[in-house]
Parts: sequence; C-alpha cells; structure tokens
Amino acid sequence: MSADLLRRAAQTLRQHAEGATAGPWNASAVDSPDAVVTSAVYSFAHPTGTPESEVVGASKKARGGGIRTGRDARYIALVHPPVALALATCMEQAAWMGEKDSDLLHRVAMPELVDIARAILRESL
Repeated sequence: MSADLLRRAAQTLRQHAEGATAGPWNASAVDSPDAVVTSAVYSFAHPTGTPESEVVGASKKARGGGIRTGRDARYIALVHPPVALALATCMEQAAWMGEKDSDLLHRVAMPELVDIARAILRESL
C-alpha cells in the first residue's frame, strides 16, 4: 500500500508542477502606492520586467483574495515546480524500493515520506 500511495502522490505532484508556470519562482513585496497588490510571486523563467515575465500569484490591497501575506508569497515561491518534481522523483524511487522489499521502504525511505504523500493527497495521517 505504501508504494501505491507514494506513486499516486508523485503523479499528483508531477501533474501540478508540469502544468504550472516554469520556475524558479521568487517572492517580492510591491511597495508602490499605485500598486494594486502588496506582494507577488514571479517566475524567473523570463527576466522580471520583460513582456514575457510572469506573475504566478499576487495579493490584492483591497477586497481580499490572492496571496494573503508576504510570508505566504515567500513560501509559495520556495516550493516552486522544480522542488515538486524532485520530491516526486524521491517518492517514485522509494515506491520502487518498497516493491522490491517492503521492509526496506520503512528502513530507508522513512515513514515521514509516506506522511508527506498522504498530506499531498489529502488523505488522513
């Protein structure tokens, strides 16, 4: 069961990461009084300020919505698509090990990796 859980979580991570704006991402405060947002997450796939640069997400000054705080923006930027893809690879390798030897999964891959998979899939811990 753990191997299947890890594979499903890896697949979910890959789907979302591959469908997201290319990384790496960076968070930035927006200090201009004319700005409509207070913080934003940008993709570094293209240089900031170029027509191709992309805002991944932003917080609005009024009416709520978007990214709630600068801390949230920094966290979102930290866990950009390359992080999700690397974690998916770890989960796939652990699942492979678990199929070869289920005890090995618990000795090497750590039960915490299974907990992470459950959290990704929103399954109870």
